[in-house]
Amino acid sequence: MGAGKVSAFSSPFTLTVVRLGYRITQVMVNALRISIFVPVVCLFVLVCAPYAWGETEDLMPPVMPGDTSEPPDVLKSPFYPCSGCHATMKVNYTKRVPSAHPDKELKGHGEPIRWCLDCHNAEDRDFLRLIGGEKVPFEKSYILCGQCHGPVYRDWQYGAHGKRTGYWNGEKTFMICTKCHNPHHPRFPRITPEPAPTPPEETLR
Repeated sequence: MGAGKVSAFSSPFTLTVVRLGYRITQVMVNALRISIFVPVVCLFVLVCAPYAWGETEDLMPPVMPGDTSEPPDVLKSPFYPCSGCHATMKVNYTKRVPSAHPDKELKGHGEPIRWCLDCHNAEDRDFLRLIGGEKVPFEKSYILCGQCHGPVYRDWQYGAHGKRTGYWNGEKTFMICTKCHNPHHPRFPRITPEPAPTPPEETLR
């Protein structure tokens, strides 16, 4: 550019317009971010708040009058109630596999981060506990499971996961999580597949 010539972008008016355009662009980008961010946060709070703050009533499965649930197997155990032993024992908060319950070692269920007292109430062993410390009876263990397994819990609530017996539009009995899954190693064990069926042309005479 020759001497004495002034660039169009060097005039005060042009610079002001450019700066104003830049500011407007920033405001629009931030507004777009907020318009996406705020609904996502609101959705997250609405979905997760009951799990985080212990509002458990809304976590109940949708049931009709007369519907029942199969009682958990732990209530049939000769060792239940757990307080029969634990009421006189001092709580040991050392993370470990209890020597009295070697069969309750976690396998494929959050170990080594998780352990017994993340789910069992330390002060009252006849109850489970939520992440916020609220007590939950074994009969409603699905509320505890729902804290981590939200999508599966939702599917179970409406009958897409798990097992129910009875009538689709009448009384029914629903199975809670622990009727099918071992809570300490919930994955189903692998099974040996059966041989393929024999084609009909090989069996017809």
